[in-house]
Amino acid sequence: VREHGFEWSPLDEPTGPRENFNLALRFAAETEYLHLIPHDDLVQSDFFGRLIPELEPAVGCALAYSAYSVVGDTGEPLSSSDLRCPHPIDAAGTAVRISLQTFLRAQAEMHTICMPAVLMKTNRRSLPLEFSPGYIQSGDVVFYAQFAPHCERIVEVRAPLCQYRRHLDSVTSKNQADPAI
Repeated sequence: VREHGFEWSPLDEPTGPRENFNLALRFAAETEYLHLIPHDDLVQSDFFGRLIPELEPAVGCALAYSAYSVVGDTGEPLSSSDLRCPHPIDAAGTAVRISLQTFLRAQAEMHTICMPAVLMKTNRRSLPLEFSPGYIQSGDVVFYAQFAPHCERIVEVRAPLCQYRRHLDSVTSKNQADPAI
């Protein structure tokens, strides 16, 4: 279903998160920008309006991400969650170019970006990688660390433009409870 420049492509058969995200990556060659967002996370109405201008100057791949807040299953802010946004937040939502070295260091130290808060510029090119198997809890950390060297521009927008939903039925919570899944 295509509406307002966005396309929704439901699958005929259920699949796991890694397989689902890899299927979504195949759309990279069909679009300027690619946003992977799990079904229960939210972005603010100005998410794209704030991140796209930061990516526009890139002629190749680029990556922009925003700060985020963590909310419960009904949307209430969680102040005692085990997950907190590690990025600075300021009232102006300043956009800051991040060096590859700084970005990779943060990923390695698990001061990671949050998947629904990330927008990739693909410039209608296939991406040179996929989500790797074998990473139960940190597949997105590895993916973005592997994608970043292909990016000519990495930008951090210091406004909480995404709400990461944390609840007992989330894949993250289930994997933490039983990592052998």
